[in-house]
Formats: sequence, structure tokens, C-alpha cells
Amino acid sequence: MVKNVKVYELSAKPKSNFDLSHWTGTGGRVFTLNVSNGIVQTSKP
Repeated sequence: MVKNVKVYELSAKPKSNFDLSHWTGTGGRVFTLNVSNGIVQTSKP
């Protein structure tokens, strides 16, 4: 089981970016993923 994996989804907008060294981004949205028995659940609406 994998729980509460934080995901940052970038939009296709030109100024969207993500800084891996600081784990921050702009122009996107944050949500979480959980995986249990091969089933993925997300907090993304």
C-alpha cells in the first residue's frame, strides 16, 4: 500500500513551472494519490 503521495500537476500554460530542488511550483495544482491492491485513488476533483 502506498498512501498520501503528493502530486503537483502542471497546466499547459506557458508560465507553469516546477522546481525539483525546492519541490514547489506555479501554475498547477496539488493533490494526493493512494494505491492499495493495484487500485489508485486520488483527491483530484
